[in-house]
Amino acid sequence: CNSQPWSFVVVDTPQRRREFVEAAYSGLHFINSFAKEAPVHIAVIRERAKATARWGGLAKGVDFTLIDIGMACEHLVLQAAEEGVGSCIMGWFDQGAVKKILGLSRGARVDILVCLGYPKQQGPAVKQRKTLEEIRRYA
Repeated sequence: CNSQPWSFVVVDTPQRRREFVEAAYSGLHFINSFAKEAPVHIAVIRERAKATARWGGLAKGVDFTLIDIGMACEHLVLQAAEEGVGSCIMGWFDQGAVKKILGLSRGARVDILVCLGYPKQQGPAVKQRKTLEEIRRYA
């Protein structure tokens, strides 16, 4: 439906970034404090989808806005990688504090943050992943 149910708030000035990262990654969210070093943080705001997307989602029992946002974020980080910029998509942060620091309404949803910067190590990080045999089957 191409409803584009998102908007992006870019936080990239030093003072604003300091305030933002302290709000986002404090308390229980300290596990992601490594992200404080990133020079750019993007808050992805979930917007209300177009009626057709909402109806289709209700009929199928799927929230298409989350799928659409995931695809938009993936395109963002793929383009960043093409430009030599590293990224990290994060869902574990203090949403209430982020909304407050960005001046968003109570009803706004910030489901994902995307951090951008230049990686210290070159190449992809080594991660433990399921094998292809574990995730693929043929019908």
